[in-house]
Amino acid sequence: MSIDEKGRVAVPARYRASLKEAGVADLVITKHPEGCLMIFPLPNWLPFRERIQALPAEAQGWKRMFLGFASEVSLDSAARVMVDAPLRLHAALDKGGEALLLGVGSHLELWQPVRYEAKEQALLSQPMPESIRQFSY
Repeated sequence: MSIDEKGRVAVPARYRASLKEAGVADLVITKHPEGCLMIFPLPNWLPFRERIQALPAEAQGWKRMFLGFASEVSLDSAARVMVDAPLRLHAALDKGGEALLLGVGSHLELWQPVRYEAKEQALLSQPMPESIRQFSY
């Protein structure tokens, strides 16, 4: 998938169907500390936001990162969402460039593909955590 020249990304059909089924057209995009973006359906964002707001003063910088850059967007008629420039910069996403959208439970992650591949390779080069080794898949 790609970021268009206006900074929009199209939500793939596999995710659109779930959003439509849930009656969700409004999303929130914010920074992720690993260098990607998190895209929450608005109903999933609200409890996340409450948990962040409840963090103690020592986490003020993290609160600022998650909440200060949060951008509420709506799917347009072509199922695209606008990704603001500061968010694209954080995730190294260029207008006209490639992007990777991953579903991770309560939200989606939007990655620059080369950055994601590097993260995944670093992960796979480490020993598997015990909790994953014991996980049945």
